[in-house]
Amino acid sequence: MLYWWYGINRCGLVFIKKLLGLVPLNPFVANFLMLLTAFLFLIFLSFIFYSLSLKFNFKPKGVFILPCVFIAQPLFAEQFNFTLQTFEISFAFLLMFLSVYLVTKWIFDQKLSLYLILSVLLLAWSFSCYQAVVFLYITVALSVFIFIYINNSKNSKNNNVEKNFFRIFAIKYLLTFFFSFLLCNLVNFLIQQLFHIKVDYVNNMVMWNKEPFFKCLKGVLSYIKQTILGDGLFYSKFFLIILLMASFVFFKFLFFKGRNNKNKILYSLAFFTFIGSPYFLAVFLGRPLIPRMQFSYQFVMAFVLFIFVNNFLNSYILKRLIVFFSLYFSLFFGYRAANMFYTDYMKYQSEVELANKISSRIENLDLKDINNTPVAIVGGYAHVPNTPVAINGEFINLSFFIDRGRSMSFMKTIGYFYKYATDEEFLLAKKIAQNMKVWPSPESVKYEQGVVVVKLS
Repeated sequence: MLYWWYGINRCGLVFIKKLLGLVPLNPFVANFLMLLTAFLFLIFLSFIFYSLSLKFNFKPKGVFILPCVFIAQPLFAEQFNFTLQTFEISFAFLLMFLSVYLVTKWIFDQKLSLYLILSVLLLAWSFSCYQAVVFLYITVALSVFIFIYINNSKNSKNNNVEKNFFRIFAIKYLLTFFFSFLLCNLVNFLIQQLFHIKVDYVNNMVMWNKEPFFKCLKGVLSYIKQTILGDGLFYSKFFLIILLMASFVFFKFLFFKGRNNKNKILYSLAFFTFIGSPYFLAVFLGRPLIPRMQFSYQFVMAFVLFIFVNNFLNSYILKRLIVFFSLYFSLFFGYRAANMFYTDYMKYQSEVELANKISSRIENLDLKDINNTPVAIVGGYAHVPNTPVAINGEFINLSFFIDRGRSMSFMKTIGYFYKYATDEEFLLAKKIAQNMKVWPSPESVKYEQGVVVVKLS
């Protein structure tokens, strides 16, 4: 598995696992570390905008909106339920937010050159953990630009930034991104050349060169429509309200009579790019995104609510209503995400029970050398947990027993180390299974011609 990650340009993820000794996987340790780093990156997310606010001599209101709305999304349930890399993705977020903080500090104070170097290294590391972090970084960087622009516009009495600050800011962020991206890909390339590894997993996800142009375009447009209208399990119908709030904020500061009139074009470009950033990866791939690849959508919602509270409402009551709405929003979707985790937990428990029963049947065959006897699981068995909150996602509630590879891997993780049948042995097992009954029949498990055959369907 580690070499496979090397092959798909995720050397940073492998480095974390080797650095902290996380191989083989211990799900309890992985989940604990994920929770710890998630807490840290959410704190750091809040701190970035809190510290920027202090530069403009005001104390922001509702900073908790950023972490609460960002993390309490069903989109993250799919990603963080993937225990094999859950901690490493969370750690990549922490590296990315830390990089944003460091490069912003350097831009304000050129003497802090060490911050720039650290920012590039940390950002490259985060990119090499998971490619979708690249697009989240773009969204966060744009939000920092917008936040500084808005607060500098309001604070016209104090000369907080230099005349060409925003142009320089954009250039420096772009250069930081470029060198980090270059370093990330260079390290991945060298490792792949060293170990002679190359996997086309990522390249195979790009549809533009595999499907007709208009089919890809239709897929991207349908995805945009789905996210804006909030169709399906993972997206919010509140997103239209969020876009309306964003337009109010944009036009207010576009026509604001302050010191930033010369930067209106840059501000407009940054704002529209920020709003469109949740779709960059879909456009790049030429297809709708699978939920666990989407990070920018939830950040856009969190940031727009945050700046709306701080920059558009003068009424004490209205501010409290938006804060209350943000909390309700977080709890509503957080509950949906919790139900997804609960569903998958119930599925796991039922499949542990199934694995135990299969193992018991195999043991009852009384084979002398069971550890060296190949086991072939033929067919699939999708058990649906009996719970009132069962939710089906991309991987949430997806059975481990849908094919032989997942079935045998799952059996191994809970302590059943049976020999994996070769392709030839599996073909033989399929022929034998044609005359067998389906699980849970007593005749669904048998030993014949040197192979243990388990017929699930």
